[in-house]
Amino acid sequence: MTQFARQNRLQTYWGKALQLLPDLHFELIDLFVSPGSIVVFYKNDRGAKVCEYLRLDAQGKIMVLKPIIAQRRASP
Repeated sequence: MTQFARQNRLQTYWGKALQLLPDLHFELIDLFVSPGSIVVFYKNDRGAKVCEYLRLDAQGKIMVLKPIIAQRRASP
């Protein structure tokens, strides 16, 4: 699957989320792409930093989606 095809699938995924929550806002921090997965790192509308891990099958369909909300550790 090409980079372009992966980006189109990612756009479809986020498009569905935006249809469900039209006021949803997030700030993209970074995007990590490997042959079988994508990690989207962003700040959501509540200010939390989130990584979403998307594992793709051979056709580029999302098989696994794991959102991970980053939390700061308390200073010692």
